[in-house]
Amino acid sequence: MRNLWQLLLRNHVFLLFLVLQVLALTWVTRSHGHPRGAWIQWSLRWTGAWNEQLMEVARIRDLDEANALLVAENAALRALMSRGSAAHGRGGEVVHMTLARSANWFMVNRGWADSVRVGDGVVSSQGAVGRIVETAEHYAMGLPLVNTELEWSGRVGKAGVMGRVVWPGHAVRAGQMQDIPRSAAIAVGDTVFTTGYQGVFPPDLPIGTVQRVTQNPSDEFLTVELTWAVDFNALRYVELLRGPNWPAFTPTEAPK
Repeated sequence: MRNLWQLLLRNHVFLLFLVLQVLALTWVTRSHGHPRGAWIQWSLRWTGAWNEQLMEVARIRDLDEANALLVAENAALRALMSRGSAAHGRGGEVVHMTLARSANWFMVNRGWADSVRVGDGVVSSQGAVGRIVETAEHYAMGLPLVNTELEWSGRVGKAGVMGRVVWPGHAVRAGQMQDIPRSAAIAVGDTVFTTGYQGVFPPDLPIGTVQRVTQNPSDEFLTVELTWAVDFNALRYVELLRGPNWPAFTPTEAPK
């Protein structure tokens, strides 16, 4: 007890200051006029800003849930509209993705328990993304277009010339279409679509947009510079597709 009194005596000035501050604050909040108005305005600003942040967090959560529902609905609608009524899809979310490697990969939160199989094509609302190469119970790994070890089949327009689509490994947004005959009529701004021949994607999904066309000095072919239809830096929600006659892809199979 004596130690407590000694502590109070040593700090009596600070304690008295706190008591007076509480009394003053109480008087301000209960009084009328400008001091009380200023206090209320400050309180409203602080409380309003805090509540606004809480509402923003709730809004983001609601948007995430809405986006997930939209992906599922898009997968179901795509199945109905797909060539061959047995084609179907599953909505999923990209939970990890590499973009700084030559052989990039991504992971989605769907696996064989969700009817996802090796060889399924992966697309987004913007266009073609990649294909699944490994599955676990609730997760799957895929290889995206931005992978230097893969080649894809593409067509300029929905009835134009076809060629090999590759990623040269430079910018994440830039791809190439190779082995195009010099006589082909290709213009900047044309869209390159999937052909459906590799058993990964259905036909006529956007792959990219033509940015430049150059002729190779060593042969009679053109190289077409593309901007991918999908922004891989912002990729999150995807669909995993499998058609009735699309062959399964295995990691040991050489890309066609």
